[in-house]
Amino acid sequence: MALKWRNVGQACTTANRVYIQAGIYEKFATAFSEQPSKFKIGHGDDSVNSFAAAAAFAGHQKAESQVKNALENGFKLRTGLGRPLVLTLLGDTSQFMEPAVLTEITQDMEMATEGTFGPVYGLFKFETEEQAVTWANDTSLGLASYVFTKNSDRLWR
Repeated sequence: MALKWRNVGQACTTANRVYIQAGIYEKFATAFSEQPSKFKIGHGDDSVNSFAAAAAFAGHQKAESQVKNALENGFKLRTGLGRPLVLTLLGDTSQFMEPAVLTEITQDMEMATEGTFGPVYGLFKFETEEQAVTWANDTSLGLASYVFTKNSDRLWR
């Protein structure tokens, strides 16, 4: 998960969609959403900063569009602004973006089937393993996938 934040969401192997079992969803979402508030955004040469500007403005524009789509459809922005962060010296052309965590995401949203090249996570709540696998495979893109569980039998199913 740290890879997404460190690379401002610009690495092809970062997770975009996080599927969480319904029984632990709220606890996970709360803890996960607290992490970005600890980050400091600024120039990449300053070691106190957690991450810097995007290399490509188009990635931030797409991430901002996905957040806007989610909010227009009634989903919850748990943390962050979900839009470019205007730093004093850079004006409105800033390529900085505050990290955002969206919750209660559904499969009919842009974020569910497209890559997100910005510091934005979508948290999806699933009820069954079958539902999570179906959703994870419901994309025309070759998105990276990672599975975390305490149950190794469940992992290999």
